[in-house]
Amino acid sequence: MKYQELTSKRLRFLPWTENFAQAWTPFFQDKSATAYLGIDRNLEPGEAAKAWIGKQLNRYEAKEFGHLALFDWQEEKLIGSAGILLREIEGQLYHEIAYSILPYYWGRGYAGEAAKVLIQYAENKIPGAKLISIIHTDNKASEQVAKKIGFTKVEEREYLGFPVFIYGKLLG
Repeated sequence: MKYQELTSKRLRFLPWTENFAQAWTPFFQDKSATAYLGIDRNLEPGEAAKAWIGKQLNRYEAKEFGHLALFDWQEEKLIGSAGILLREIEGQLYHEIAYSILPYYWGRGYAGEAAKVLIQYAENKIPGAKLISIIHTDNKASEQVAKKIGFTKVEEREYLGFPVFIYGKLLG
């Protein structure tokens, strides 16, 4: 099981490339989709998509996992992004299970399905990983996903200037 080649019943994970920028731009056109990400809201949607992808490419180069592009097998279309992000909180290293789905595909279970694949990967390939999801306190949909994948609320805190809940699952 290679990180950048994960699959599930409905999803195929692929490394981001600059070629996906146009398909990812609609995510940044919807303010409700990006409300909790802490991204630069002054960027045009196309530029924000390119910046997002660039950040993932930098993570890959640094061997820090990163988001992967999510494709629906049947539709053969980009439907979102999900991945494992390295996070340091108060000197502790965590592996965040993160997901963002294009609004058109909300409510279809893609975020939970992607998160379960990432958890399985971590359980098999990252011994002793401390898995978390960092969720803005107003993001009720992501809270529901975290609960459905077996995470529990660990704490409420500020993270990168935002009020967040930390949901988690300890492995090992």
